[in-house]
Amino acid sequence: FSIIWKYKVNRWKRSAFEQEYGIHGAWRNFLSESCDYRGSHLMKSMEDDSYILIDHWNDESSYAYFKNVHHEQFRQLSEKFRPFYVAEQKLGVFNYVD
Repeated sequence: FSIIWKYKVNRWKRSAFEQEYGIHGAWRNFLSESCDYRGSHLMKSMEDDSYILIDHWNDESSYAYFKNVHHEQFRQLSEKFRPFYVAEQKLGVFNYVD
C-alpha cells in the first residue's frame, strides 16, 4: 500500500524540504515508529520545483491506525514544515499489482 503526494516547494526552501522529507528527515523518523511503515521515496522533478513523495505501508488499515493514534504529531509536523512548500496534493493511494 502506498500513498503518493505532490509538493510545489518554495525555491528558497528546497534544501530544508529535502532534509525533512528525505531519508533522514523528521517525517521518516516519525513514521518509522510503526513496524508497518515500509519507507518513503522522495523524487524531485527535472522540470520545475515540484516533488513526489511516496510513503509505503503494509496496508491501508495500518496507515489509518497509525495516523489516528498519532494525529496530534501528524498535525504538529505538518504545521512545522508548511512554510517549506506552496502546495501539497494527495495524488492517491495505490496497491501493488502482482
